[in-house]
Amino acid sequence: MGKRAARWARPDSKTIIENLKVSDEGVRGDAVRFFCPCHAGWDLFEEQVSVLTKLLKDPSDVVRRQALARF
Repeated sequence: MGKRAARWARPDSKTIIENLKVSDEGVRGDAVRFFCPCHAGWDLFEEQVSVLTKLLKDPSDVVRRQALARF
């Protein structure tokens, strides 16, 4: 038997961080979801905790909800 495939592909952190800067709240909200340790792993989550904390004050309620759900 070969290696078992991961349930989710690990997201590209550079793309996610760039997506946090776009004006589209849907794209920003999706980017925030990828910071979940179940997708990104604990290392990326811990590296970006300060970014997630700032996103709790994002003008968009969509983004704020996603950020809050990561904690």
